[in-house]
Amino acid sequence: MYTPAQKSITICALVILCVICSAFFTLDVYSQAGPKIESVAEYVDFGSIPQGEIGKALLQIKNTGTEDLIIRKLDTCCGYKIINVSSWTIKPGAFTILTVACDTSRKSRGKDQRYITVNSNDPASPELKIKVLARIVKPQKPTVVQKQLSTPSLTVEELNSFIVNSQPFQLIDVREESEFAQEYISGAINFPKSKFESEIRSSGDMPKSINKDSLLVINCAVGVRSSHVTKKLLEYGYNAFNLTGGITAWKEAGFLVVKGVSVSEDMKPDIIDLKQAYHEYLKGKALWIDARQRQSYDIAHIEGAINISSSMIKYYMDYVPKDRDIIVYCQDVDCTASDAAADFLMKNGYSKQRIKIFKEGMYGWQKAGYPVAGNNK
Repeated sequence: MYTPAQKSITICALVILCVICSAFFTLDVYSQAGPKIESVAEYVDFGSIPQGEIGKALLQIKNTGTEDLIIRKLDTCCGYKIINVSSWTIKPGAFTILTVACDTSRKSRGKDQRYITVNSNDPASPELKIKVLARIVKPQKPTVVQKQLSTPSLTVEELNSFIVNSQPFQLIDVREESEFAQEYISGAINFPKSKFESEIRSSGDMPKSINKDSLLVINCAVGVRSSHVTKKLLEYGYNAFNLTGGITAWKEAGFLVVKGVSVSEDMKPDIIDLKQAYHEYLKGKALWIDARQRQSYDIAHIEGAINISSSMIKYYMDYVPKDRDIIVYCQDVDCTASDAAADFLMKNGYSKQRIKIFKEGMYGWQKAGYPVAGNNK
């Protein structure tokens, strides 16, 4: 039996212990609050790069904290350079993509290991160092000294990660229209390689529907045609990556594709022209859906439109009422994201009478001088 004095001492000891545990718990909770920077991968591997060429790779930075993470500074050295950042501010649970270039023109052959330093507003670890690896190999034409771009690639798993995390990018399918009509990766726009080359020959420049501000992912059946298009885009200064294995590898990995239009021709949504679209805009009753990727939407969009990319619409059905008129648009007449989004709505019980596609899209709307919103309106 405890004496009253012993009981008092025991109670006091328990109270003190609880206070100490509570303090440690509070410190632990607060240590996890705020922004927190992490690299999705332990290191960036460029693989083999022929000496004299420029290799490209992607680095994903994630915010595992509870507040916005802001990237303040990027430090590189020795031929490595950050050439594109998809977003300098990262929401909790989201991530950004850094495009890293490796210029091998002044590097010796063999293994090359350096570090990239990312400075942020993470209060606990503001500086994150990520290892970068490359193997510099013998050039294919050692007698010709010139700086070339090595074709950067993206795996189907990385592409799926972009889609799931709503990462801004533009997916371009360069197969022929007949191939694309049979099946395609959701959110892709179709721009056949033959048409692509024809437009460059006739105008001497890239097609306007290809957004130079976006991270571009180029795909075809197995990755051969898309590799040629990717190289041409790189020559013109675009931030482009070839999808390794194309749509074939995508399907083999178990990822879903959009099959050819399953609704009959007479059940397809109506297509409206610029005049009709502006008339609907002035009426102010329809819900406007921008089916492009988030980065394009942020730059400029039709005033009042909401952004639900065609690849993500299945996750945001609650935001699309069935009792309201819906107008879907994307970049221009060559963009198929609006068709894919409208087709998905039709397959999920939305009335044909409620859905319209504005095919001239953002390009036609801006050209007409109609109201837009965004960072670069």
